[in-house]
Amino acid sequence: MTGNDDGKRIELTSHPTIDSHGTTLNSPTKDDAVHDTGKVQPTATPSPPFSIFTKGEKWALIGMAAAAGFFSPMASYIYFPAIPLMADDFHVSVTLMNLTITVYLIFQGISPTFWAPIADTKGRRPVLLETLRRIVGNGAIPAPWWDRPLIPVIGPYRRHKGDPEHAAATMQVPAKKPTINPFRFFLEPDIVFILLGNGLVYALFVCVQATTSVLFQNAYPQLTQAELGLCFLPFGAGCFFSSLVTGKLMNWQYQKGRRNWEAQFRQQRSLTDNAAISKEDELSFPLEIVRLKFAIGYTAVVLALTVAYGWSLDKKGPMALPLIFQFGIGWLTLSQLNTAQTLLIDNFPKLGSSVTAVNNFVRCLIAAGVTAVINLILDGIGTGWTFVLVSGVYGVANPVFTLIVMRWGPKWREARFRRDERPN
Repeated sequence: MTGNDDGKRIELTSHPTIDSHGTTLNSPTKDDAVHDTGKVQPTATPSPPFSIFTKGEKWALIGMAAAAGFFSPMASYIYFPAIPLMADDFHVSVTLMNLTITVYLIFQGISPTFWAPIADTKGRRPVLLETLRRIVGNGAIPAPWWDRPLIPVIGPYRRHKGDPEHAAATMQVPAKKPTINPFRFFLEPDIVFILLGNGLVYALFVCVQATTSVLFQNAYPQLTQAELGLCFLPFGAGCFFSSLVTGKLMNWQYQKGRRNWEAQFRQQRSLTDNAAISKEDELSFPLEIVRLKFAIGYTAVVLALTVAYGWSLDKKGPMALPLIFQFGIGWLTLSQLNTAQTLLIDNFPKLGSSVTAVNNFVRCLIAAGVTAVINLILDGIGTGWTFVLVSGVYGVANPVFTLIVMRWGPKWREARFRRDERPN
């Protein structure tokens, strides 16, 4: 409190400081409300939690989303081992059979560009399982009838039905957003280079899987159809362990980079630890460098593994060798794919579905083109040189795209911020 010209006291209301995750940093305590008059003054209403879902409910949602995403890779690992067998049954070449993969990838790339804008504006449930923060806030605001589950097994629908105190704790819903055209991202140069680099990684990712059955059958003709299917396990195991490790590594690297940047920024500006950092000041955070720090190293290792993989099959070496190489390729290519996807969402956190759709569109079309011609290249120059060629294109272009994003990405991101903040 302070005094005015009349000698009266004016009470100053303390407001909590909320960080970017919705956590209250300096919420007033009971002692703060007691002044020298001995009276307890009203304090600010505490902010609602960022999400009202319990930890178990969050894991249940993650599990449902993971189950939905399981069908696409499951179908691939059923289909890929059977390619030579289907080519014989239909009396066509393996090259023609690979065109079925090409068609699948084309539609896989195109279809999300239609439903992703709906998911970003109308909610996730009309196209998948979840809803949208713009519609239900922190989970406490009832969703429209079309966004509600048929049977409310989890969530606030059954826990807080008719609870007025719970309704009062709901957070304000952001303003309605217009429908987004996902192809607008092609006007952003940093996003284009991320998409192209990621497309090359995915093309290599699919190329190894699409040719495994044919190459292993030629190199090791003693394998049965069941044993040929087992040859896909090392690649899948590499992807599995990559999912477990890569996310933790990215979190660690981001947190480390964030702490170092904040410490330096606050020291330069003479700011306290609790002082808020504006959106404009956030532009100086080296997001691209932090996210892509290991990208070129990944590329170098994948390049070496892919060349070794091709020649081990070309020379019909011990079968353990290409299987080990597959494990490493699966691990590191998925790490690169996840890193690029994370950086895309970092740039457009409120348009996650739309930017993911564009990423899927580009990488699937590139992979579709490579899949359509890969067997022709194998027949023309052999297994070893085919993988030298494929990995060479990937190994040269991908680091160039990465360096471009690291060098000019912050400037393009700042220009995008200035443009979006400009009044219409």
